[in-house]
Amino acid sequence: GIENGVSVSDVGCVLVRPRAVMADQACFENRKKLKKKKRKRDERRERADEVERTSGTCDLPGDKAEGHATPRAGSPCALTTGPALRGFDFFRAIGSPKYCIAPMVNQSELAFRMLCRRYGATLGYTPMFIAEQFVKCDRYVSMVFATCAGDRPNIVQFAGSDPQVLVEAARRVQGQCDAVDLNLGCPQDIALRGGYGAALMDDWSRVHDIVR
Repeated sequence: GIENGVSVSDVGCVLVRPRAVMADQACFENRKKLKKKKRKRDERRERADEVERTSGTCDLPGDKAEGHATPRAGSPCALTTGPALRGFDFFRAIGSPKYCIAPMVNQSELAFRMLCRRYGATLGYTPMFIAEQFVKCDRYVSMVFATCAGDRPNIVQFAGSDPQVLVEAARRVQGQCDAVDLNLGCPQDIALRGGYGAALMDDWSRVHDIVR
C-alpha cells in the first residue's frame, strides 16, 4: 500500500514523489527554459547593437560585392510614401536582388541579416511577427524588431488574419522597410488554431480582404 508518500512492498520501500514536488520541479524546469530563451534573445540584440556600432551606417565590405543590390534613388528604399509598385516594377526598384535571406523564426534577426549581407545577400526578410502582438505590445516590438540604415532592402513578414490589425502593423514599420509580407505557410498548430499562416489557404476571401 501507500503510506505517507512511501510505497511498501515485500522487497523494501520505494519513495513516491508527491505531486506537489513534481509540480515544483516542472515549474523550475520551465523557469530555466525561459531564462535560457531570454539570455539568447539578449545575446542576439547585443550582437545586433555591436554590428551597428562597428559598421557606422552598416555599409559592410560585402556591400560592394558583385551582385549586391544597391537601391536606386527613388526606390522604396529611399521613400516612406508613394504609389504602390507591382511585380517586376517593385523588384527592379529595390535593385533586382539575387540572394535572399528567408524569414526564419528566431534566426533572421538584424545581426544575422547583416552577417549575410556581408557575404553577398541582397535582400533580407525579418522573422515572422504576430501582427496582433506587434500592434498591441510595444515590449514585443522592442524585443523582436530591429533594423539599421544598412539593412536594406528589407521585407517585414507578418502573420495574422484580421485585415485592420495587419494594416496597422504594416503602418508601424512603414518607414523602416521596403515591403511587408503576409505569411501563408506556417503549419504550426498555434497558427492553425489562430486562423493565420497556412490556415488562410482555406479562406481566400479573407486573404483577398487582407491584401486589398
